[in-house]
Amino acid sequence: LTIIPDGGCTESDWKKAIGPTAGRVALVKRGGSCAFADRAAQTPKFNVTGLLFYNDGILPDRMTPIEVSLGQDNALPALFLSYTAGEALAASAQNISINVTVQLGIDLKNLPDFSVGNICADTPIGNVTQTIVLGSHSDSVPAGPGINDNGSGSAANIDLAITLARLFKTPTYSKYKYRVRFCWWGAEEICLLGSKDHVKKAKNSGSIGERLGDYLINLNYDMLGSPNYIFGIYDGRTAKNDTPPTALVGSNKITDLFHNWFIQQKLLATLTDFDGRSDYGPFLAEGIVAGGLFSGADEIKSEEERDHYDQILGQGMDGIAGAAHDPCYHKACDSIQNINVFAYEKMVQAAAYVLEYLGRQDDLKDKLFNLKCFSLKSFCRIKQYNKIVSLLRCMSSLEKLTLYLPIKGRNRVIDGTYVQHDILDYMPQLHSFTFYICTYVKTVDLSYKLSSEDIQQTLTNIGQEYVTSIVNYIQGEIAAYSIFSLPFEFDYLKHFGNKFPNIVFSYVTFLLVEDTNPFKHEFFIRIARSFSLLKYLRIYNRESQVLDGLMTFSSNNCQLHSIIEYLHLTRLDVRYAHRDYVEQFLNETKAFIPCLTEFEVNVDDLKAVTKRFTREETRRNCAKVNDISKI
Repeated sequence: LTIIPDGGCTESDWKKAIGPTAGRVALVKRGGSCAFADRAAQTPKFNVTGLLFYNDGILPDRMTPIEVSLGQDNALPALFLSYTAGEALAASAQNISINVTVQLGIDLKNLPDFSVGNICADTPIGNVTQTIVLGSHSDSVPAGPGINDNGSGSAANIDLAITLARLFKTPTYSKYKYRVRFCWWGAEEICLLGSKDHVKKAKNSGSIGERLGDYLINLNYDMLGSPNYIFGIYDGRTAKNDTPPTALVGSNKITDLFHNWFIQQKLLATLTDFDGRSDYGPFLAEGIVAGGLFSGADEIKSEEERDHYDQILGQGMDGIAGAAHDPCYHKACDSIQNINVFAYEKMVQAAAYVLEYLGRQDDLKDKLFNLKCFSLKSFCRIKQYNKIVSLLRCMSSLEKLTLYLPIKGRNRVIDGTYVQHDILDYMPQLHSFTFYICTYVKTVDLSYKLSSEDIQQTLTNIGQEYVTSIVNYIQGEIAAYSIFSLPFEFDYLKHFGNKFPNIVFSYVTFLLVEDTNPFKHEFFIRIARSFSLLKYLRIYNRESQVLDGLMTFSSNNCQLHSIIEYLHLTRLDVRYAHRDYVEQFLNETKAFIPCLTEFEVNVDDLKAVTKRFTREETRRNCAKVNDISKI
């Protein structure tokens, strides 16, 4: 028996297994955000022979086993245990004096085939090559009637269809130019079989109106009346990494559309994971824009969540912290009494609003896919340059683009040529491009060390007039090649070195300076002039400030330079800098920092420079400091 920690949702969870996995039975405690089928999908990589899930026991109704489906592709023996049985096995497995073995007895039965179908109904008018699909699953688990999961979504879908049909018969009601298809999917509880089958057939169809390309959007309604509800909206920004870029922009717009309705109604909405676990998943995986609503299943309502709902809706409408959103999820008690009528009505109203809004658009395809403005910023180094490029290439109607991208994991520098070929060639209508792109490359991977002038020439070649470039070398034998538009409109800048052009960075409030060569006094004079609004400065430099090769800047008799003023600096981090830089900023004869309140420093350096806090010249710049972080 081998214990798999953290819910077993990801490959990294399985790699942290307590004991070997090959030839063993895996024990997985309920938890994590993925479906049980996703956990089972990890097993072939680790050669386990069986799979035991067990409940987490965090609530009284989460002690006993529950019924789960691992899908038709699963060939592994699997059981779901009670919390008590699972904990006993886990404790035994961690006891090195006990050799725990597991025997699974399996009886095979050949059950007769039975048909499972989808039901779809279309509006009689509207462009069949531009279809809005509304879906909800019509099945439940055998344990109960499934009134919330998913009678609530199915009934909402019926209500929307009947209401729209009545409106279409009203002479004064303007009909949609798009076809609306209402679908009730079968076998969602068996790994989305119904919606998967529909998407597969549409993908292979050649009939006009039945092709996958005829679908503009899929709206999914699954569990809308949970008793301890949230007003949950699928968050397009949390789509899986392998989601086709064609679906991302429109899905984010659908998220915002739902969100805006709840804001207008003075209701608090909660963004939920867009992980493909309901029937929108097969559509999204094929690049179809998707979205929808979800009022919560067996997730636990936190105190913070409860308090937020209390602030907006008032006491008594906020639910119970520490309880599941739907305590009857996949249980016999999921009856008509399990529906929160207030929440259900609001969710159906939101669904009606979004359908009417989409149906009224003159060019829905343009609205969903042809984004006019887009901004993407990352303040951590990322490897997903190719994925970002694929996403941007879908935005051919973009007029304004903002990018802040620190890129790692490449052996080629992103210069003007790459920007032109990878991005700008696909955006003929772009008239505003604000960007900062820094490529971090190991120097050993470079066949030729580019200079700033080399990169600047590539920017000139593509017609970018107000741009510049900087090349800097930092620790770990890494070169940082940055290109950016002018004026620099971001408030954050990292790995800035000795060599930089005479530019005023009017918006930057956070700056990290790092170089393999020491920073001299003149460097900080330029920093103060170029970054007039700087509030947070972090220095990475282990090299001493050498003057004329004879003495360090921290010498007591060194009064060769003017005082540098940092009038807005409130936070200074010199933990990873040479002691000379502590002297540089604390000595009032060298710097004036009237607003400094937070100071991060090596304690030995601090004691040395301040002479154990007795040195008069270091008092003034520390006068307002109320937070010192030491290493």
